Amino acid sequence: MSQRTLKGRELQKIKWEGERIVGCQSTNHVSCTGDLWECERCNKKTCWEEGSTDLFDLCDDCWYDVRVLKDEYLTLLEHWQEIHPKTIRTNQITN
Repeated sequence: MSQRTLKGRELQKIKWEGERIVGCQSTNHVSCTGDLWECERCNKKTCWEEGSTDLFDLCDDCWYDVRVLKDEYLTLLEHWQEIHPKTIRTNQITN
């Protein structure tokens, strides 16, 4: 059986081909670790070899675009705040 359940959620068994996880779309490493996750910016699926400590929801390629090339990147919260400008933000509340 290739699927397991954890608290009602279906989990897929990780499939390996050599030292790579099947489905890892990264071109930045030759061997995979962990599980697959999806980059918040480009939606590329990569394993745990990708990612940084300051923008942990971005793959290495998107991190480079944002930090080095200075491309625009809004976190999900920042994007929501742009769409809902009249919403009170907790950092703007004063006593």
